[in-house]
Amino acid sequence: MNKKIYMALGIALICLITSTFVMADEICGDVNCDGNVDMNDSLLLANYVSYPGQYQICSEWAAEVTGNGEINIADAMLIGNYVSYPDNPGYSLRCQEDLSVPEFNTSAVAVIVMLISPISAYFIIKSRH
Repeated sequence: MNKKIYMALGIALICLITSTFVMADEICGDVNCDGNVDMNDSLLLANYVSYPGQYQICSEWAAEVTGNGEINIADAMLIGNYVSYPDNPGYSLRCQEDLSVPEFNTSAVAVIVMLISPISAYFIIKSRH
């Protein structure tokens, strides 16, 4: 095969892999990013709030579950109640309420990146002649 084709395929593969890993969805309340909302998230967030700088969370968006715009002990308590009483609508998590962060469909973005990557790689290689 031609070197240009290998290079174009390599660039397209790198773009595809990068877009797949960058676009992981966050889960509201999952402050340790293990894919579950459980009591570990509540305890981690309580420690994060109580001992600043000593504990790390992976997502401030996932930690702000009360919808009041700040991360505090009320968020940790709400996560704990959400886990303990999953059928109680009074303990629902409200990430992104009152925030101006636009929501978008990451799967649609991934498809667009996958389609554009090989085409872009082709034109990059072609323009270097």
